[in-house]
Amino acid sequence: MPADRPTAEVDESAAANPAGPACASSSGAAWNISEWIEDSADGEMAADVEAKLPGPPQCPPNSWRAEARRHREVLVVSCLAIAAAFAMVEVPGGRVAFRGFTNYPLPHACASRAIFGWKCAGCGLTRSVIHLAEGDWRSSWRSHRLGMLMAAAIVLQVPYRLLALRRPGRPPIPAGWMSAAGLALIALLLLNWLVEVVTARVGSV
Repeated sequence: MPADRPTAEVDESAAANPAGPACASSSGAAWNISEWIEDSADGEMAADVEAKLPGPPQCPPNSWRAEARRHREVLVVSCLAIAAAFAMVEVPGGRVAFRGFTNYPLPHACASRAIFGWKCAGCGLTRSVIHLAEGDWRSSWRSHRLGMLMAAAIVLQVPYRLLALRRPGRPPIPAGWMSAAGLALIALLLLNWLVEVVTARVGSV
């Protein structure tokens, strides 16, 4: 009988899928039901049955899960960076410390400066962002010319990552544009560093 065919074919597809009904594929079930409709003597009744059958749930790809984890990690790091900017202050000597613990400044985060005494391209960014959180624009600019741009990039991560988590698999901004923005920021950091090196050498002559 044609009416017995869907049960057998659905059972075979379920046995072939080790993940179980929660991760069943919709293509096989839809093909079996369509074939049953073609062979059925009463096509209209079979079509009505097909319309009422619930489709199997779709499982998100593993890439989506990895992407969501990365968005959550960047979101947490960005929020911590914003909170630290308001919770820290610059102390004499060009170091930073948490408010209320200014007698215990944090060590220099730059290995190049701590070991060789050379400033790297990112030296001064932390102090620049801290001064920006205090509303001191001039000190922020003196600490690092790109501190405001870096602060904007950190703050914008929060709405971007939240929106990306609400729309898995559909990033608000294409990945190519995000990569280009990151490369442009790195290039600006290197260019600013070269300008400071040249300016320091010219001034020492």
